[in-house]
Amino acid sequence: MDRMSRDQIESLKREWMDGGCHVLEDDDDKTDLEEVNNWIINFLDQDAMNDKDGYVVSRIYHSLNFDIPFAATKQIRDELIHVVRMKMKEQG
Repeated sequence: MDRMSRDQIESLKREWMDGGCHVLEDDDDKTDLEEVNNWIINFLDQDAMNDKDGYVVSRIYHSLNFDIPFAATKQIRDELIHVVRMKMKEQG
């Protein structure tokens, strides 16, 4: 996936705000989903992203692809939530 422009990131953020709840509701651990959601929104609000951030952006983008069966994106959703939880731990 190519690096997204700021406009594309803003569009992805709006899409997340509309559909991210569907991505998160499938997770087994419901205790921190509000924090995960907030982290993703703040992440998408960054002014500049580095190459490592592209992986997270890719997981967000693909987890919101509701054009394919929801079960087919489970691994993507699980990876996204796992990575976000790891980053939240790193931030303390």
